[in-house]
Amino acid sequence: PPVEFLLDGWLQRGLAGALVAEGGTGKTVLMMQLALCGALGRPFLGLPMGRAGTFVLLSLDDSKEDLDGAFADMLNAEKLTPDEEEAARTRVRLISLRGLEQAPVFSMPTAQGVERTYVEYQIAEKLRGIPELRCVMLDTLRMFSGGNSNDERVITCATQALISLSD
Repeated sequence: PPVEFLLDGWLQRGLAGALVAEGGTGKTVLMMQLALCGALGRPFLGLPMGRAGTFVLLSLDDSKEDLDGAFADMLNAEKLTPDEEEAARTRVRLISLRGLEQAPVFSMPTAQGVERTYVEYQIAEKLRGIPELRCVMLDTLRMFSGGNSNDERVITCATQALISLSD
């Protein structure tokens, strides 16, 4: 079957990818811009998006107020029709998980080393039923990993979780 791309030639649908950079370099804003373009079916960085749909950004880094404020600034900078603005607000879901009593992490330390938590199945269950779900983004992967991102076992758990989540 033909390969379906979320972003033509760059992001293959159904696979996991990672955006890696130091803090404060614009990863969140870049993901929000990708979500906006995907929600509206507009090109992103000059590349055609696949069909429009719903994009979800789950953040362990930023508060809901910060996410909403940055997105409102982004919408104000765009030249959107009222219908496009409504579609953007409906199809871009910015969810802060910061402050939860127990953060949804993919691994946890144990006496034997590191163990996978399988929290991705709980995340997938919460996302089930979102209409036209096209993409789920985690901000930041380091925070969701559940341990030292230089630990190969932690990264293995996170990678396995991302693969499961993208199925």
